[in-house]
Amino acid sequence: MMFREAVEELKRTEPSGGVLPHTKRLEDEIKGLREQKNKLIADNKNIDKKLKEYNIVKENIKEILEIKSEEKQQTEQVQIARQNEKNKNEMQL
Repeated sequence: MMFREAVEELKRTEPSGGVLPHTKRLEDEIKGLREQKNKLIADNKNIDKKLKEYNIVKENIKEILEIKSEEKQQTEQVQIARQNEKNKNEMQL
């Protein structure tokens, strides 16, 4: 009895005027949606892979820039130390 009531309710509320969709059409639509889902999943995996690669490159660049910054600071410290030594020697004269 519940099945018949459900069918009647569906017929009343269905915007197509109570015509139920064909099984073949629904199966084809489900198949198409599955294929679309699988393609999106594959695309998502490729994007995740590229994102990981970009993050590795980003970290490598960050490390290189930090090394360059440290080298620059060391060079500046050496120059300051030399200038201080030079000033000290000039004062002693």
